[in-house]
Formats: sequence, C-alpha cells, structure tokens
Amino acid sequence: MITASLPLTGNEKRLDLSVEWQISAEQARRKVARYFAEQVSTSIGPRAPGMLVICDPGNIVWRFAIDFGIGRVGNLGTIGEVDVDAITGDLRLSRNQVKRMTAHAEQLISTTHHTGD
Repeated sequence: MITASLPLTGNEKRLDLSVEWQISAEQARRKVARYFAEQVSTSIGPRAPGMLVICDPGNIVWRFAIDFGIGRVGNLGTIGEVDVDAITGDLRLSRNQVKRMTAHAEQLISTTHHTGD
C-alpha cells in the first residue's frame, strides 16, 4: 500500500490518495518480457524499472517503456509502452499496439547503418 500527498498547484492544493496493489514491478516486468519473447521477438522487451500509474484507486498499472535492440548494435530505441494491471496482473496490450511496435522496430532497422562482421 502507498499513501501519497502531492502538491498540485501552490502550497494549498493537495491530492491525498491511498492505493493498494498485488503485483510487484518485477512480476509485471517479467510478464511483459515473457510475452514479447514468446509471442513477438526476443529483441523486444521492457525497460526496467516500470512506473506506477494511478488512474484512480481501482485502475492502477505498471507502465513499461518497450525497447528494441539487435545483436552487437544494442538498443535502437523505444518503440512503445505496455501497461500491466497492478491488481490483477493482466497485460493491457492490444494487437494493434503490437503491430505499431513491430512496425516501429522495422523502421529502426531500416534506418540503422551497421556492418555485419
């Protein structure tokens, strides 16, 4: 559980919020990594650590930037984001998101100049 009191504007306005989650950032990261390794590509995966996003007390997600990298070249860039429900552990990822990410990865490959030793 986390309880936060954050200034919004000035010194007088505050947001008081208390939320609980069941899934740790590491559990969520592993779930995202496993999905991409098994369903998409081992060259695509989450950047750690994830960021906890609280939309409202019943809608809390771990958000991960998704990076694409190849062999000796390494990380070519971020191609998207994926959310994992911090309460249920459900991956919030549509087929269209995956298509956009893989298209972005292909674009990164086409603009990368490397030599194949």
